[in-house]
Formats: sequence, structure tokens, C-alpha cells
Amino acid sequence: MPWVKFPNYINKLWKLRSALQVARTLNPSELANDESYGYALLDAGVITSRSSVEELKLKSPADQGPITSGRGLHEMFQLLGMMVRDPDGIQLTEAGNRIADASGESITDDELNLWRTSLLDLRFPHEAFPDKSVGVDFRPAQIVISMLEQGPLPSQGLAFAFAVANETPSEVERARNLAAQWNDVPRQELANAASTTVRELENNAKVFPGLLEQTGLIRRAGGWAYVTTEGLEALGIDGSGPRTVEPSSAPVRKARSRPIDDNGPASWSPDPVDPKDAAERAFLRLVKLERANAAHELALRMLNDWLVELGFTTAQADYDIHAARDDLEILVEVKSLTATNARRQTISAIGQLAYYYNDLARDAPGSRQLTRVAFFDQEPSHPQVSSVLHQEHIELGWINDDGNIAFADAAFYDTLVGSDRATSASD
Repeated sequence: MPWVKFPNYINKLWKLRSALQVARTLNPSELANDESYGYALLDAGVITSRSSVEELKLKSPADQGPITSGRGLHEMFQLLGMMVRDPDGIQLTEAGNRIADASGESITDDELNLWRTSLLDLRFPHEAFPDKSVGVDFRPAQIVISMLEQGPLPSQGLAFAFAVANETPSEVERARNLAAQWNDVPRQELANAASTTVRELENNAKVFPGLLEQTGLIRRAGGWAYVTTEGLEALGIDGSGPRTVEPSSAPVRKARSRPIDDNGPASWSPDPVDPKDAAERAFLRLVKLERANAAHELALRMLNDWLVELGFTTAQADYDIHAARDDLEILVEVKSLTATNARRQTISAIGQLAYYYNDLARDAPGSRQLTRVAFFDQEPSHPQVSSVLHQEHIELGWINDDGNIAFADAAFYDTLVGSDRATSASD
């Protein structure tokens, strides 16, 4: 099995942006010099060292951390299309300059799209380093997403995305099988199977998956990695192809409620209303994958436990939570947020709540007051999320930074908690 090494250096986008900004202060010949670039990074605080510059200079070049960092970042930026080598030295590309133009503590949308595109476009063999990837033809980002499409894997097992020869299903399945054994098989045995060393295996598990996570293509939690809807879309699994609309004689499937299980993620695999509808199948696949997401599952269980403590009876079907206490009923869709999916998740929540609300309302004799709730695993940072949900008469809730349940509407929160509890909480 071939093995491709990815540079094991910085994996924080804002630090990589700083490294590009430092690079822009050097002329092409200086930037091409590992020592000049490395010590410029040290001087700017992008990298650090416990030794002083004077102490570092007494060491051999191979033992000077700044030189090693300069060389490694040169390689990483060229692989990602942020730098290019020419007769004058090394230059920043248009993408590299656009990222270096960014400022502020957060990553801008334009910057995020540039990073995501560069990661998705990375392919081996690479013209800048043809000798480093002889006999292979694959894109590591697509391999990672393909591995996770079939279900979550141990996070460090994603290193095996670099142990393939190409993007064929058999190669992806082989990498996935090795990744699945990460927690059960000795590291040396896995490294031997991938034709590499334990150190290289562990190195490749760090930087590249971290970059994929920061760009919203995957999510990692509790030692496990999951694909996101953005990751599936990048792989072309988004249901955006032609819709097949044909009459179906199949009866509409009823959503049967069941208690919420405390022992782990609930299985959820509904059949499409129309089995010939490709877009419907793709959407259901995305929802199913989200429900396997650790953050989604944690948020669902936290809210469910909170509601049960307040005297609600809870159940789930295709919807996440239906809770009832006396004459108060709520219907909840739980959504997990990444750096890039707030818009999509909000739209998805509105659509699902509308559909499931209609389903429940048909079953109820007479009038039924059913409050819809969109609940997130963290507070949405974009103000449009709150305004759109308010316009649709949907309550907004989330888990706040201290791990407590919060709602945008204080009056609705008090209604859920109950007047006695609300009064004691305010005392």
C-alpha cells in the first residue's frame, strides 16, 4: 500500500494566515530560503522556541526549529496552492494573497471558502513535489469524506486517507477498514499494514483532519469523526441533480413515536415518500447522518433530560422531540452548528418542523396548540437565524457556554420551567 506524507506543522487557519502575512514581508529569494522565512516566523511570534535565537544558531541547521518550520510551511503552502516556486524564488499566489489580506480574530467567509477550495483541490501526485507521491492518484479530502460517508470513524484513523493509491471504492474501503481498527489494533501493526511508521501515521492524523474540521467539511468529537452536510455536498452527494417526480401508489408512511432511549443514538432510517425521488433520498441521508453526529445527539439528550425533569413526557419519531405537559406541547428539531452551516441548518429546521407539525396536527381531534422549537448545540452567532425563526413563529433555543439550556424568549423559557420554578430561579 502506498503512503503519502502530509506536512506536520501548523493546523490552525488563523496561524496559517499569519504565516502568509509574514511571507509577504519577504522578497521571493528571501521567502525561498528556509532559514530566512523560519526566523521571520519566529520573530513575528507565529512560531515559538524555548531557546533564544543565539542558542538556536549554535545548533546544526537540521536541529534549528525555525528552519524546519520554514521548510515545512513552504511545502504545505505549495501543496495547498498558496505559494508557488518560480525562477526568482517563492511567490504567494492569488489565493495566498487574498488570505493574507484578511484580518480580525475570526475567519471571514471569503477566507473560509479559499481554504476549503484549496483542501478539496489538493491532489497527489503534486506538480511541486512529484517525487513525494509516485504511483498514486487521489485527493485526500475526497478520500476522508468518502470514508466517513458510510459512518463515523475514530478520528486518528483518518490518517489512512493517505494510504491509498487512487479513489476507487476498493481503496476507500481498505482505508476505512484500517481506520476502524484504530482503537483495537496495535499502532505498529496498523503502520505496517499502511507501509509507514507509527510516527508518520500519527502525524498525518493531526494536521489535515484538523484543517478539514475548521473548514466545516468534517466534525470531530469524543475521539470520533463525522462527515457534515457540507462535506457530503463537496463530494457531490447533495441531491442537486434532476428530481424524478412520478406518481406513487405507495401509502404515506405514518411517523410512529417512541420513547427517547438513554443508551445511545436512536436508529432512524425512514423510507423516502417516493422511492424514485433521488433528491428526497439524498436529503434523508443527510438528516440520518446528522442524527449520528455526536454534537446533535448530546444536545438532544441534554434538552430531553431537562424537559423530563420539568415534568414533560417526551417521545421521538422522524422528529427529534415531541414533549407534552398538561395542555402544553412542543415539537423540537435539534441542529448542530459548524462554522459554515447556520443558514442551511436553519432552513432545514424550518422545513422539518413545518412537515412534522402538519403530520401531528392531522392526528389531533379539534384544535391543538403545538409550539415549534429549533434547538441548537450552541448559540447561533448570525442574527438572521433569530429573526427568521421569529418571523416563522418558531422558538429558538440552544446550549449556552456554561452548559445550560437557554431560549431567546425569556417568557417562553418561564412557561417551560413553570411559574414556581421561574420565580425561585429569579430570587
